[in-house]
Amino acid sequence: MTIPIDPHTPSTWLRTEGPDSDVVISSRVRFARNLQNYPFASKNSRENREKLLDEIFSVIQEYPPGANWITSRLEELSSIEKNLLAERNLISKQLLTEPAGGTAFIPEETLGVMINEEDHLRIQAITAGNDLDLALAQATDLERFFDTRFEFAYDEKWGYLTSCPTNLGTGFRGSILLHLPGLVITEKLNRVLNAISNLGLTVRGFYGEGSETRGFYFQLSNQITLGRSTEDFLASLKRVGEKIISHERAAREQLLKKRDLGLKDKIGRAFGILKYAHQIESEEAIELLSMCRLGADRKLLPELKIKKLDGFLQLLQPAHLQQSVGTELTSEERESYRARLVEKEFSTTPS
Repeated sequence: MTIPIDPHTPSTWLRTEGPDSDVVISSRVRFARNLQNYPFASKNSRENREKLLDEIFSVIQEYPPGANWITSRLEELSSIEKNLLAERNLISKQLLTEPAGGTAFIPEETLGVMINEEDHLRIQAITAGNDLDLALAQATDLERFFDTRFEFAYDEKWGYLTSCPTNLGTGFRGSILLHLPGLVITEKLNRVLNAISNLGLTVRGFYGEGSETRGFYFQLSNQITLGRSTEDFLASLKRVGEKIISHERAAREQLLKKRDLGLKDKIGRAFGILKYAHQIESEEAIELLSMCRLGADRKLLPELKIKKLDGFLQLLQPAHLQQSVGTELTSEERESYRARLVEKEFSTTPS
């Protein structure tokens, strides 16, 4: 089976300008839901999982009319195709190994659902830039549609019932993907993170829970889902996000005023490696792109476009490279192909 995704084109939310896109790359809202008439995923039989997939795939084409949902049973996909979906945030790493796992998403990749992961349904919406309100509206509309077709597992005292207690209650998880080079370089990030931890929020890596921090990319999200309304959790996340954006911009201004030759040298070296290297590892690519993004924002690399750099965050990942050539590649082959792709893009950019 071949999924209709062009590995040469980034997801819509990565190539589109959004609010505060100098600092916030994307916003995501997710709801965890379970169906009343099925056991939780850990106790659900293979037969029930298959039945659940059939039900979801059948009804989702009704919302909204003409949406042309793309549906995939993960076991029918190659390893490269499954990892491609994970690199585009359409499925989680956990879903890669779940039996009878599935996904459905619209062609724009801004709205989708994971099926038979930790919970029966993980409904998510992703928007460009700092736009949690839009993401919430889109995810809520899809959640309400499912609510008209199925009976969710719900308790009057505890709210929506989930496999993991940390998702109990609203089942809501909101997040914004931030680029914070100013706070990292000026060594102010830890102070900000310490304040965040006392507000029920947490900071994770580029791919969220369980992922490592790469470059200057951080994901801010709510840590608890119980005891308050979805709107309250969202308001808290937005409020803290706005403060971080303000602090980051101030830190970048501070860096520019210092006229730090060391920083300019690091940005220039990052650009030089991307432009002239013959082999680049995926982790190194993220770190170099992150440094160049700072250079582009501060007009130290004015010919570089921020959204082009953001798109490379996906396109240079292992599954995207392998899907591009149509076969598996060794790590050395991927490093060489990655370097050629970047060199081709940067070849017309003045040094």
